[in-house]
Amino acid sequence: MTEENRTYITHLKVTDVPWHRLTTAYGRGTDFPAHLAVLEQMRDLAFVKESLYELTTNMEHQGTLWHATPFGMVFLSRILGKALKERPESCGPFPGRGAAGLLCLHPPVLPRWG
Repeated sequence: MTEENRTYITHLKVTDVPWHRLTTAYGRGTDFPAHLAVLEQMRDLAFVKESLYELTTNMEHQGTLWHATPFGMVFLSRILGKALKERPESCGPFPGRGAAGLLCLHPPVLPRWG
């Protein structure tokens, strides 16, 4: 990865992305910011599952990646990285409050591909 790309990815904000112009499997990425916010906050398991489903099914469908996919992956990677960093050691591999706590208490939130 070039330094220019790394800098762009590191400084990219959700509001910088023209989601309304990026195609997905079922339309445009207009709802991506709201779904990413739900995942970042991880307050309600049902909403987290719904948002993760909406993002993943719109970013990839039958092996096809869409224009919104690389941007969505930037933010999904950040959310997961933050959750992993926030986990206290006292509760195993996924402990803690917030995103890390939800991952600890409800690991099925994450999709299982394979």
